[in-house]
Amino acid sequence: MTSITRGQYRAAFQREQEVKYPTVDAIERETGYALDYKWLWEAASVLACPVKVNPPNWQHGRVIYATLRQYVNSEPETPICCVDVGTAKGFSALCAARALHDSQTPGAVYSCDVIDPLERTERNSIADCTAPSTVPELLAAWPTLTRRVKLEKGTGVSLLKSGLSRVHFAFLDGKHKYEAVQEELGLLSRRQQKGDIVIADDLQVSGVERAVTERADYSLRIVTLLRHRRHAIMTRR
Repeated sequence: MTSITRGQYRAAFQREQEVKYPTVDAIERETGYALDYKWLWEAASVLACPVKVNPPNWQHGRVIYATLRQYVNSEPETPICCVDVGTAKGFSALCAARALHDSQTPGAVYSCDVIDPLERTERNSIADCTAPSTVPELLAAWPTLTRRVKLEKGTGVSLLKSGLSRVHFAFLDGKHKYEAVQEELGLLSRRQQKGDIVIADDLQVSGVERAVTERADYSLRIVTLLRHRRHAIMTRR
């Protein structure tokens, strides 16, 4: 059983809940799409609120949702194939699934992690205070959405080489090393067409930044959050 208490998880959630993110607000205004806050907070409290040295942050869920909704609105081709590298507890995959659902668009989210999603283990979630969980157990509260989520054990590279021929939208939050991100982006580029999207998390990590910024085949929009955390929204040229 985890040594972190429910009170510690709740306190971390409440502190982060009060932080404002004007750059993410701007994306929601520009796209015209925003996650319902009640739903966002319910999901984040379980799936995106670990207790560790750095405060939790679930703003990537808002960026994924708004960006994917806008993309789907302009993309006539369906079904939409989304890739989510770095499942963790399933939050980013769930937000992408919510965007597809709210758009009433056929599609699926293929999500992978080197930690087996089917392993019952502590995952630094308030759910650990009850018992260790699998990722499907953590996502069980959202059955309509999770039918779209396909969980796999593995890396982004292994997932992309597993048979996916077209990837419309991807979120990268796996291994934060230059070589890994470089290979993932190379594989994605060959599976994407003009206008397709990649969102790279944790651009403040030097290896991630280098791999992202050297790509001439994508245009970049850098999203800077508070506490210096950054994302890159990459659009295939």
